[in-house]
Order: sequence, then C-alpha cells, then structure tokens
Amino acid sequence: MRRVGVRVLSLTLAAALVSTASAQGRLRKSVGLDRTGWFPADRDALRKDVNRYLKNAGDVKVEGKPVALIAPHAGYTYSGPAAGFAFKPIVGKQYKRVILLGPSHRAGFSGASIANVDAYGTPLGNVPLDRTSCLKLLACDVFKSHPTAHREEHSLQAELPFLQRALVDWKLVPVLIGPWQNDLSVGKIAEAIKPLLTDDTLVVVSSDFTHYGRGFRYTPFRTDLKSNIRKLDQGAIDRICANDCKGFRDYVAKTRITVCGREAISVMLKLFEGRKDVRGKLVKYANSGDRGNDYRHAVSYASIVITDVDATPLPARKVDLDPPRTDERTGVISAEKLTEKEQKVLLRMAREQLEKAVKERKGIDTKQYGWDLNKRLLARGGVFVTLKNKGRLRGCIGDIIPQQPLYASVVRNTVNAALYDPRFRRDRITKKELPEIHIEISYLTPMRKVNSITDIVVGRHGVLLEKGPRRAVFLPQVATEQGWDRETMLRHLAMKARLPADAWKEGCTFQVFEAQVFGEKAHAEPPERK
Repeated sequence: MRRVGVRVLSLTLAAALVSTASAQGRLRKSVGLDRTGWFPADRDALRKDVNRYLKNAGDVKVEGKPVALIAPHAGYTYSGPAAGFAFKPIVGKQYKRVILLGPSHRAGFSGASIANVDAYGTPLGNVPLDRTSCLKLLACDVFKSHPTAHREEHSLQAELPFLQRALVDWKLVPVLIGPWQNDLSVGKIAEAIKPLLTDDTLVVVSSDFTHYGRGFRYTPFRTDLKSNIRKLDQGAIDRICANDCKGFRDYVAKTRITVCGREAISVMLKLFEGRKDVRGKLVKYANSGDRGNDYRHAVSYASIVITDVDATPLPARKVDLDPPRTDERTGVISAEKLTEKEQKVLLRMAREQLEKAVKERKGIDTKQYGWDLNKRLLARGGVFVTLKNKGRLRGCIGDIIPQQPLYASVVRNTVNAALYDPRFRRDRITKKELPEIHIEISYLTPMRKVNSITDIVVGRHGVLLEKGPRRAVFLPQVATEQGWDRETMLRHLAMKARLPADAWKEGCTFQVFEAQVFGEKAHAEPPERK
C-alpha cells in the first residue's frame, strides 16, 4: 500500500476547510447530458464551453447593480452564446444567494415546487442549497415539493454551469414554477420570496421566448418569419424591461406568445413591481433559426439584465475564464502548466540535491549551477517530490500550500523525502541505491473546498481530509496506482490520518487539488550542469 506523507500543513487550512453537504447528502443530478440538446457531460468540455460563451460576450455594460436576469435554457450549442451575455455582467460579483426560477415543462401543478435535496449537481461540481430559505418557502401554502416535476426537468440545471463559473461561494434556492398560475398565485409566490431579497441576493429566471412552428402548435403568421418573430418577442421584452408585470401578463394573454417561462418571469416582475429604480436591458437576442436561416421551426432567446439603477454595484473578484489546459500524459488540468524545459530544470535540481543529501547530508547551493530560473520557477508553488526504487516508494514529502519559490520547494522537499520521511526512519536511502532511485515531481494547483465527496474524481483529484486535529493527504495518482475506487481511497485516507476506516462518512472536511506529474526517464539520469 502506498501512502503519501506530509511533513508540514499550514494551520490556515483549518479555517479554509468548510463542507456544506454531508457525504450522504441528497443530490439532484443533471439530466439528459448524454443526449443531444443540453450541455456536455464531460467536466472539462463543459467548463471550456461556458468560459468561451462568457468571454465572447465581451464587455456587457449595464447601469447600476444587477438584481435579476433572464437567460435561455435550450441546448448550449443553440442558446449558450446568448446566455453568456446574460451572465457576463455578474461575473465575479459577490452574491451569496441565487433564487433560480424556472418553468415546469413536463408536470402540471399550481404554485411552486422545491426539490427535497441538499444540492444540485452538474459536471462542474455540486451547488449547495440554502436550506434555511428553502424551508421558509415550503412553509407557505403556495409552495410544495413535487418529485415528479423535478425528475426530468432541465430548466433550472441549464443555468447552473454559468452561475458556477460566474460566481464564487454562493447558495441556491431553486424554484420550479407550475404552468397553471393566475394573478393571485403569482402574487403569493412573489410575496413569499420577497423577504429573501437581500442586497447580496440575485434572481435568475430561466426562459426561452417564442417557440414558433407546427411542432409547437403556434403559427400566428406564415410570412416574413424572422422579422415577425422578433416583433412578437420585442413586445414582451419591452414590458419586461419597463418592469411592468400587468402589461407583460396582458400581452401574453392577448398574443398567446409561447414564452415557456412566462409564469417565472411574472413572479420576477412581481418581486420588483412598483419600483421606479428597477429596469431591464436586453443585452442579446438570438434565434435557433439563425443557424440555417430557416425559421419554420424555431425558438428565440432573449438575454435580459434587470438592474437597480440607484444601487452601488457589488464588489467583484477576478474570475479566470481562460480555458484550462490538459497534460497529455496525465490528463490533469493545470492552468499554469510547466513547460518541458522547466520540468527538466526542476528534475536536474532534484537529482543534484538527492545525490548531495544522501552522500554528504548537505543541501546544494543552487547559485553555483547556473540554472535558468524564470518567473515561473521563482514564483511560489505547491509541489511534492516522490522517490521510488523500482516502483517501491522510498520517500514522498511536499507542500500543499505554496511556501517558497517553486525551485526552492523542489530542493527542500527532495532533502525531506530522502532523509526525513517518518515512514522510512529506519530504512533511509543508501548511496548504493542512488542509481536506481527514480524522481517524480507533482506540481499542484491551488486547493479548493468540495461540498460533497461526489465532487471528488478519482485519478484527477488529490484529496486532503481533516477531522478535528487529524489530517491526511493523497496525491491524485495514488488511487489510480492502487486501483482504488473513491470509497476505498477515503477509507485509506482516514486510516492514514489515524482515524477509524469509516470516519470519512461523517464530520470530515475535504479539499481537492490537481497535479501536473512528471519524472525522470526509466533510469535515473546523471546530474547535468551548464
């Protein structure tokens, strides 16, 4: 059994580790990912798509603070580019709660429904629910939990990947609005939600606009389809942007426009009814018929941002929308991937230090070698150094939290792995072994908390477990090398932390990280100097 040792872990980890859903938490998984139409089931592909849609939206300017937005929910290949415009103004903004309103396409009911779950899952991870707020809503007679309505519904899940990429550290209140609403029930739903509208709350409405064609049983005109569909949608958009709930509902009744989220939009407008400081702006309009210039069966998409024009915008954090890069050998994502030249420099450093440490019990003076230390190697970085003899572990020590320049961390942890790994206190590496020792370096991405163990991907994620004063860590490659599944890995991780094997099931917190792993060739290379 291989276990990875950690000599030093920063005490700040205790404050950083927070878990909002237990290992047994109820999870609402995304539906329909493998069939044409929604979004990719692969995490990397989904992240890349959403990042691209947000970046391509450019600088979307709105006045004041966004308090609500309307975004489409069709398949991303159709509506994703338009949705990027809706979410771009909130990228990095510090909202703590998102009230997500969407229509029920498959189940008919009056009032609103909230799924009886602890989190919603997408390939990008799990989104924890604001359970306190959900329970307050469910205490109102107009709110229920209709399991069948949520089973195959996609309108809420379609917005989550955009929210996951745009915002940091937030909780969800997911509300499915039934198709059978009158003015009274719309008002009741809005009145129940209003107490939740704090300064750091955002309302998101999931809705496509006109569904035109025989398949939708809606053909109010037969000529000049593109122009007439746009005019029809614009009538609804104008009333939404004017914050006119009654006008919007009257327009829907008069035209029978097939806006699938009309009831959810009505609830949103009711929330801000009468407020002169709240107004909307259409930031993007598109139609599925644009792809082939054929509008005989088409759905239109309107991205609208509702703002409080008198409010001060929320502070923002920087969100990296650059597409992640994947190491071809390991399949691990690293936004700061080391080049082959940088890898070779670090491996030569480690080899020189290993020879010096074992033979003389000394450290090396890196200045005497003339190595090319560029900005990347001089920047702080988390790194582990692993030493093996014909596949057998002989030492592994590292820093999860960057403490020194990357090159210095490699040198220091080579010494630690060779001389101070507590598992080999009585069996240190010998001079005779040196030619057979293989050096492997794992360059780590920053750690991030996970809300559930279902977020942990075996073979991709390294895992830090903490329970009280006990903690332990495995690098990403450990589980793969041992042939472990997730639960087996967590059992071994708990035991490594000197906890019972099943301790991971309750009361533990988890953080994950990824690694770019590289090493010497099959046989150790002799030290090289410039």
